[in-house]
Amino acid sequence: MKELQPLEESPHRLRLNKNEIAAIIETLKNHLHDRSNRIRLFALQSLANLALDDARLRPQIIAVLDEVARTGSPTMKAAGRKLLSSLRKL
Repeated sequence: MKELQPLEESPHRLRLNKNEIAAIIETLKNHLHDRSNRIRLFALQSLANLALDDARLRPQIIAVLDEVARTGSPTMKAAGRKLLSSLRKL
């Protein structure tokens, strides 16, 4: 998993409103319980990317990542710790 870096503003990026972001976060949190390890890792990375792009989301997402880093499978724990480390450097 690569170190998190803020994305450049792009005219091709989706502009999401508060309700859409909340729905996406809930969907990604639900995917953290998927049977597929790939789906869980993708959801974890996606949550971290949202937190990277919007500082207001960081406390909520850091709490989710922290829980995964403490209670997930060994792979999820390692990914959670790495993503938390990257977000806390911001």
